[in-house]
Amino acid sequence: MRGRRFVRLLFCFVLIMPLAACGLTARNGPSYSAILSAPPNERIYDVIEISASTIRPYALAARSRIDVTGASTRPDQFGIAPGDVLNIVIFERSDGGLFAPASTGGSNFPGVRVDEGGAVTLPYAGRVQVARLSLAQAAARITGALTGTAVDPRVHVQLASSTHHSVLVSGEVRTPGRVTLLDGPLTVLDAVARAGGPTQPAQALDAVIYNQQAPPRRLPYLELLSQPSLRLSAGDQVILEPNEKRLLVMGSVLRPGLQTMTFSRMSMLDALGSAGGLNDRTADPAGVFVFRPTGGTAAQPAVFHLDMSRGESMLLAHSFAVQPNDILYVTNAPIWEAQKVVAPFISVLSLSTSAATIGGL
Repeated sequence: MRGRRFVRLLFCFVLIMPLAACGLTARNGPSYSAILSAPPNERIYDVIEISASTIRPYALAARSRIDVTGASTRPDQFGIAPGDVLNIVIFERSDGGLFAPASTGGSNFPGVRVDEGGAVTLPYAGRVQVARLSLAQAAARITGALTGTAVDPRVHVQLASSTHHSVLVSGEVRTPGRVTLLDGPLTVLDAVARAGGPTQPAQALDAVIYNQQAPPRRLPYLELLSQPSLRLSAGDQVILEPNEKRLLVMGSVLRPGLQTMTFSRMSMLDALGSAGGLNDRTADPAGVFVFRPTGGTAAQPAVFHLDMSRGESMLLAHSFAVQPNDILYVTNAPIWEAQKVVAPFISVLSLSTSAATIGGL
């Protein structure tokens, strides 16, 4: 009886061996040894150990402050341009003149448009050139045109509207269009807010600022929210463009999959946190890798290795900067791999023992 039982068990072991062999390869990525033990001359990537002495070139860069000094000018300093609309008030010191006195508010000429030649036309003053003048200079020129006709005239000029003294906001905003600068200095955040706000989460957008006197600037919109915003000048363009950055987290983590980089400066520890952290049951803390393909800032493929069982590993992971398209991979613990092989044998032994017990009854 015992001999037959032994033969049955041996037969079951023979049947289960192929399944056990499959268990050795039933993983979601390469093993620790497969990554690090390949001969250097056969690798298509460089292996870089992350340590206190090697992390400097790969550490998070310090947050840069955005230059907020812009060339935005006050409304009274704007240079008048063809197509601008002016509100003009002319008054004289006493009654009986060509224009109403100051005591009654003067004579108002609202909505005077600057023609294509850069001039305005007013009663008794005729056609007066005001293009490229400030509001104060335009008032002085109109006063000069009235000298000898009106008695001690006074002129006040106000800019009512201007396509030249505005910024264009477009892209991922709710109401794209022009935003005026007549109310004073304008920042990127001000302009986007007046255009209805962004249509996507801040971390998924870049603000591209076009200026006639400087090269285009691309800034993460999230960074504009965390520090003083860039001031805009007349004629600038602001375009909000989608720029969602992602990386892939695989292996023994609680929530593997494609992760959105919610910060423009994201560390390895941030990425692991977004994936729920290492799986306590299956992960090998000594086998945390970052695969970095070519492209972007990488000249050639590289694999970064961090042993998170070391005491300083949290600080190193907090400092190491991940990049879009990185692959963060955590290997399985050796004991977990062994358990996957042993588990089928244990199951068969249990079944065989139960069957033998039932057969002996």
